[in-house]
Amino acid sequence: MLLEEERLAELVAKVLQNLRPYLNEGPTETQTASWEPRGEEGIFETVEAALKAAQEAQSRLMRLDKGARKAIISSLRQIFLENAERLARLAIEETGLGRYEDKIIKNKNAALLTPGLEDLEQKVDAGEAGMILTERGPFGLILSIEPVTNPIASPVNHGLAMIAAGNAVFFAPHPRAVRCCQEVVRLFNEGIRRAGGPANLAVTCRTANLDNVRQALASPLVNLVVATGGQALVEVALSSGKKCIAGGPGNPPVIVDETADLELAAKNITLGASFDNNLLCIAEKEVFVVESVAEAFLEAMGRQSNYLASRQEMESLTKLLVVEGRINSRFIGQNPSKILREIGVKVGDEVRLVVIEVPADHPLVFLEQLMPVLPVVKVKDFSTALKLAKEAEHGFRHTAAIYTRDFTRAAAMARVMETTLLAVNVPTYVGLGGEGIGKPTMTVAGPTGEGITTPRTYTRERNIVFGGHLTII
Repeated sequence: MLLEEERLAELVAKVLQNLRPYLNEGPTETQTASWEPRGEEGIFETVEAALKAAQEAQSRLMRLDKGARKAIISSLRQIFLENAERLARLAIEETGLGRYEDKIIKNKNAALLTPGLEDLEQKVDAGEAGMILTERGPFGLILSIEPVTNPIASPVNHGLAMIAAGNAVFFAPHPRAVRCCQEVVRLFNEGIRRAGGPANLAVTCRTANLDNVRQALASPLVNLVVATGGQALVEVALSSGKKCIAGGPGNPPVIVDETADLELAAKNITLGASFDNNLLCIAEKEVFVVESVAEAFLEAMGRQSNYLASRQEMESLTKLLVVEGRINSRFIGQNPSKILREIGVKVGDEVRLVVIEVPADHPLVFLEQLMPVLPVVKVKDFSTALKLAKEAEHGFRHTAAIYTRDFTRAAAMARVMETTLLAVNVPTYVGLGGEGIGKPTMTVAGPTGEGITTPRTYTRERNIVFGGHLTII
């Protein structure tokens, strides 16, 4: 049963209040794009019009065979690959977050590596009494609430997976990523049209605001909600009364024990923690290193493209980046050069990461900072590291990592952390297809248990049973 509109309004207001400290200066209630998307393809004035058009498009999609759907996905991959660099530039221009070159990689990975119809496995169970055929069918119309941190790769990944599964999608972007979302929707419609598919399988509104989210959550046309963002957003989505897949916050800890290959650890942690200025929720956020190898590890980090801050600089950074117990949103997704400039340190943009040695109770150990500043904590032994890693991860069950030659410790960490993803001796992004391992996703659904989301995640199980002796032996 759906919540009453008054209750939804209260919840949305609560979310806005909770999110406001994390938003940059500027309007948060409503954002209208001054840039006009070409053709207005899939872009509507009202939520109701968008949802109705998407519902009709999904009905038409299901009248096509799977070969046609495969052709649509192939066309979409091509169009997003063609536009990966332009979309990366748009993301930087609109949001001001991250690194251009890293966003190109994210955009291309989302376009090329997001699973398609091959993920929708068909099963047959036959015996003397009969046969049951199991297939994966679409939910119908999905509301996908998108984050500002990944304004291109996230809707591209979601849209490809959802449409491959036979759904239509209504995108609700962050108010600071309206232009990005509209251009992604336009390209979805152009790519689908090239393949002969129905218009409006991907839709959004001309404006982005929380009232649009409220209307979509309350609409009987929406069959599934997918929410990717912070805890407050997840709580509202889970309270909508609809089936919900939620990708909540993460604060991935890394353990480096005394058996680790320290050069490998330094290289991989730098790659993961600095990628797109640490905007990915799976990115390494804090390191616990066994004290017997701590100095050697820090020296190895210094041999990467990193800046090792002094104790005094660490204290200045703490005052700059943590304000009243919260992360200073001015520096989310910013280059190390910009962050260090604020405390009087000049470095070039080639510096990928600021490394700070901190005590175990330092606020940056426990806050999801989403910036290229990596706190490192020296610990007595592996047991202490594991205990602190568990505390720092907050029970999100999202992501963690370990560098060790003792795989029994990796197994122990997996049991204790219970995360969706544990990376062993590799950057955390590798688990999501970063180097050909795993399946790319922009939603790690820890709160609702789906884990690494794929087209299969956005489907329902459908069964048909036949009676009679159907075996051939």
